[in-house]
Amino acid sequence: EVIVVMRPERDPAARALHDAARERGGVRVAHVGEHPLDALPLLRHLERGGLVAVQLDRGAPSGRTLDVALFGRPFRVPEGPFQLAALSGAPIVPLFAKRTGYFAYELVVHPAIELTKRADRAALERAAQRATDAMASFVRGAPTQWFRFAE
Repeated sequence: EVIVVMRPERDPAARALHDAARERGGVRVAHVGEHPLDALPLLRHLERGGLVAVQLDRGAPSGRTLDVALFGRPFRVPEGPFQLAALSGAPIVPLFAKRTGYFAYELVVHPAIELTKRADRAALERAAQRATDAMASFVRGAPTQWFRFAE
């Protein structure tokens, strides 16, 4: 089972509407950023062999980030996914969906990135850079498939 991590909608009514629509489509959503312990269910899910999907290019609600380079410029990615991978032992698998037509997508999967439970900040940053490099590779090949949202 895949859980998609999202920031909560600002408007509670919009959040409920969007969550209901996603659930009807079979998408399970976990909202993070409202409480420091929001990610604990994700850790348990990973430890049981589940999958967690996270957008690498969206800022962390907590503000905790890792410094990397994207296209030769400073860029920040959320620290949480890398901490979860280290704590759970789950690999990070950079995966991108390229739209090829109406309801048609091509999945682009990059090699897994492994972290140990004792990963220090430097190891987290190296893993984050590898994941960001994978994103850059995808964007270079399909530039119309990425839009940088301002936080």
